[in-house]
Formats: sequence, structure tokens, C-alpha cells
Amino acid sequence: MRSDLPHRTAGTMPAARAGIGLRFAQLSELESARELGTGDELPAWLEVHAENLFGVPDSVRARLLALRRDHAWSLHGVGLSLGSADGTDEAHLTKLRTELDRYQPELVSEHLSWNRLGGVHVPDLLPLPFTREALAVVAANVSRTQDVLQRTIAIENLSAYLRWEGDEMSEVDFLAELVARTGCRVLVDLNNLYVNQLNLGEDPVRFLERIPAQAVAEFHLAGPSEAAGGWIDTHATPTPDAVWDLYAQALERIGPRPTIVEWDRDLPALQVLIEHAARADRVLADVARSHFDASGPRAGTKPTQAPTPAHALSAGHLARLQAAWLDGLRAPDRAEGTDAAWHRWQGGRRLPQRGFAIYVNNVRGALMLALEQSFPATYALAGSALFGQAVLRCLRDTPPRSGDLADYGADLPAAIGEVGGEAAEQNGVSAALLPEVARYEWLADQLLRRRAEPAWTLAQAATVPPADWPALRARPAAQTALFVSSQPVRAWLAYALTGAPRPTGSSVHPASERLLMVAQSDGLQLLDLGTDDAEWLLQLQAYGTLADATMQVVSRSPGFDLQTLLHRLLNIQALAQPNPT
Repeated sequence: MRSDLPHRTAGTMPAARAGIGLRFAQLSELESARELGTGDELPAWLEVHAENLFGVPDSVRARLLALRRDHAWSLHGVGLSLGSADGTDEAHLTKLRTELDRYQPELVSEHLSWNRLGGVHVPDLLPLPFTREALAVVAANVSRTQDVLQRTIAIENLSAYLRWEGDEMSEVDFLAELVARTGCRVLVDLNNLYVNQLNLGEDPVRFLERIPAQAVAEFHLAGPSEAAGGWIDTHATPTPDAVWDLYAQALERIGPRPTIVEWDRDLPALQVLIEHAARADRVLADVARSHFDASGPRAGTKPTQAPTPAHALSAGHLARLQAAWLDGLRAPDRAEGTDAAWHRWQGGRRLPQRGFAIYVNNVRGALMLALEQSFPATYALAGSALFGQAVLRCLRDTPPRSGDLADYGADLPAAIGEVGGEAAEQNGVSAALLPEVARYEWLADQLLRRRAEPAWTLAQAATVPPADWPALRARPAAQTALFVSSQPVRAWLAYALTGAPRPTGSSVHPASERLLMVAQSDGLQLLDLGTDDAEWLLQLQAYGTLADATMQVVSRSPGFDLQTLLHRLLNIQALAQPNPT
């Protein structure tokens, strides 16, 4: 099962330096810093979440490629689900391989976790039992991943809120054995070690003593948050002193490695992250001078396996355990209502409810955050309580099917219609309006992710001989969509997103709306259409030629003005380049 792939890189591996996790919300800020500064004060490394690259607009991709030329890159995944008893997600691997070929990162990493089974995917990093069965599953998935990607990947230790009673070894020994079987490397997240110390009483120094030093490829620094039930790995606070102390100990024992400062929520100013990375660079330099001029790092301790407990999980239980977990995470009630489903996999001992409740909250919170980003106006109009009910309805009935949450949300318009009713009216919004606003936002979100095709321009149209016009075959461009609604969606969007006055009077009553949506490099452009205009576009899709579509509309509306409509459509590049019949 061992994969003897070399650790391929895009070029010469930079010296062990520090960097930051790049979040798209900070993209403009980083670009401005690059333009204003000499570059010496900017972080050497940037780490990007792999799934955030899937389907980004061409304009964003061009900006990322510009950053790639000036920084070392680490591509960090959260959706491969390497611990899934179902094996690897081949579609996800294909997407990831595309991004690796595009950006050629120096490092590639994932987590020692799972989040997918039976076609259901949840947005959290779920813990594995450290058993021989689980080790065989993870090793097979890692080997397959490395074969497809043609890259050696690094596996990150996980923050955990419970441990399985059937564990046969520790996490560090599990990782060491995984390295021996697959040739993978290890990403040591020091904040995760700290969280596990706080929540589970585990010794982070023991982990550092036992991990094979030569296998460590990278370090992560971050800050946790305290919440009901324990400490959560939120990446929403500054790196605490305890984690900085662990970092110094890790460098002393393992040696300098590329180091990423992570910050995912409640983002501070970019300069704060840059200062954290600069501090990590200083620690790296100090330790390198003091300890590694001649001797190098000490070797790791050979892993040992604990005796198999009498209640250890037997072969085949991993899939059943994971299925039970997914049922509980998707349940409309909290985990207390489904506890009995798991305790038989735990040798008669009940799953720790406090720990599982943290995962329940994590999944719901991550899904809520992802859908808020896709449906900002719907969220603003519905309020967090009603929007949250719709999110839970989606999680229960139509859960995510992939690790790319940007693909998730098609069912939210229907869900918010089902749970709306009186709650929507209490917010001063028509219950019929919310699903329509959500439908518009989902369509807009997908259009902006769709790859554009060459459009027919006014200049090109001017060269077509008049006699050829009727027979031209045309269609709306791929980056367009027609939105028709009986609700005044546009007025409420302006109110929710731009601070426009709240719609009053006739604008709060149903009023037929027809909008042509066109995704362009600088955002979405809208074109108000009349009834005949919208009908002509529908007929064009059905019949193909300008003459046939026009005849269908003129037969019902003799005053239809095709020339004006074509000018408007061509002006915003809404039609694909036509073909003669």
C-alpha cells in the first residue's frame, strides 16, 4: 500500500519561513499591500483552502495567479474525507488535481478526519477511532489520493472533542504508522494539540516527542475560542502564548519548517496577520541559529500500539459508526435524542454527549455561514432564527453531497418557503417574497461561478448583411439567465443589501418582474425586460433562429420591437455569437 511518490514541487522549496492563511475577504487588502510595499515585509507563504478555489470566477483566478508568482503556496484541503469508509471521492479528487496543476503549490495537505459517507457530506472535520481498521481505511485513501494527485500530501492532526473508547493506539502513533505505510508527511497543528490538552487532558509534548521528525512538513499556528462544552478550534483569536511555547518546543525538537498562521473568522486587519507571521519568522530564525547549525533535529520515537481493548471495534464497524454519526448530525433534535443509536458501537458505553454536541453545533454553524454567504439578502430579510430553521430543514432533507459548499443551496428557496409563514410576516416581509429572493440569489451565485463564453457584440452585429439576419441561429450566452417572479424582488434586494429605503405602498404587493441577469467580470448586470422581450428570449431558446422566435412573439403582439431589444441585449453582451443556418 506504500506510495513511493516523490514530494514534487513547483520549483525550489523556499527556506522554512512563515506565512498566513489567505482568505478571499482579504484579497484586495493583500494586493494593496503588495503595491505599496517593497515586498520584504509581506509573508513568504500563503495558504489557500483548496475547496475555495473550485469554480472561482475567472477574474478572481487571475488575481490569485498573480499572487502565486510572488509567494510560496500551501494548498490545504478540508473536504477529501480521508477517513471515510466509503473510500475516496473521485470527483473531488479530480477537481483538486485541476487546481494543483493550475497553481503548482509547494505543499499540499489534508486532515486526519472524515466528513462523508453514502453520498452525504457535512461541513466539519469529524474524529476517527484510532483502530487498525480505521488505519487501513485511511492508508488506502491516502495512497489513492497521492496516486491521483501525483503528489505527496501532509496529514494534519485534528482538534477533538471526544475520544473513542475502542481506540487501539494514540493519534501520534496512528499518524506515525500512516507515514510508514503510505510515505505521506505530517502537518503539525500546534493549536490543535493545545485544544486537545484543554478538552481531553492530552499531553502535547508527548505528541512532539513521538512524531517522526523527518516526516513533518509544516506547522500551523492559530487561536481557539472558549464556548459551552469546551474549547473550540475556531481560528478566530490571536495565537495564545501557550501555543507559541509549543511552537518553540516543536522547532527545537523537529527543526524549522514552513509555518502558517491561520485566522478564519472575525478576521482582523491584514497587518495583524502579517505581524503574527513576522513573529513566527523570528522564532524560526532564533531556533535555527541556536540548535540546527550542525546537529539537526532528533529522530522520532518508533510508534507502539496499545493492547487491543476487550470492547474494541471489530471489522466493518467503522462504516456503521460513521452512518450513525451522520444520522445524529442531521437530526432535527440535539444529540441527546439519538444517543441510543451509538452506544452499541461503543461496547455498551455511551458516546460523550458534551463532545458530540460540539460537532452538532459545528456542522450547523458551518452550513449556516456558507449559506449566509450565498444568500445574504435572504438572511437579512428572514432574520437568523427563520433562516436557521431553513438551513436545518436542508441539512435534514437534502444534505450536502460534496465538499464544495459553493455547490450547495439549490433547495434553500423551497425550505425557507416551507418554514416561513407567520415568522416571515412577523419580520414585516411577505412569506411569498422570501423564497423568490432566495431563488434569485441562488441563480445569481451560480451565474457568477459559471464560465463565460464569447458574446456577440454590437460591432460584430453591424457587419451582418440585412438579408442574413432572419436565418441567424442565436441563443442567450451561458453567463445569462432569465429571472421571472410575481414578487418585487429587486426593490427588496436593494433594501437588504444596499441600505435603500424599505419598500412601501405598491412595491410591497406582488408585481410581475422580469430580469435578465448577465454575469460580467465586475459582477452581475441586470436588464429589466417587458413581457414581449422575455417571451422572445424564451422562444429563441426553443426555436434558435431570430426569424422563428420573432414570428412567435409577433403573432401575439404585433407591436413587438425587435431592433430595440437586440440593441439592449448586444450592449450588455447577453447573446452568444450566432451561427448561420
